[in-house]
Amino acid sequence: MDTTTLKLRGMSCASCATSIESAIRAVPGVSDSSVNFGVEQATVTYDPQKIDIGGIQRAVEEAGYSAVNMFRLRGRQMSMTGFFPVLFARPSP
Repeated sequence: MDTTTLKLRGMSCASCATSIESAIRAVPGVSDSSVNFGVEQATVTYDPQKIDIGGIQRAVEEAGYSAVNMFRLRGRQMSMTGFFPVLFARPSP
């Protein structure tokens, strides 16, 4: 099993979070899903032999929202995918 975190867009209430969570859990190969309305994220545990992240994102889109993969945990390794780096600027002297 792999675990990924998706950044969600388009939620306006807690009911939206429940709708997204239900849509994700209905995807064959997903064993667990938790949506946090406050931080607009879904944590999903899935079987990569049965479904890929794109399939999970499509389920979110079909429910009327959007999802971007932030990172995936595979065993003890974490790979950042689709994560936007933060750039630090130094002020001019």
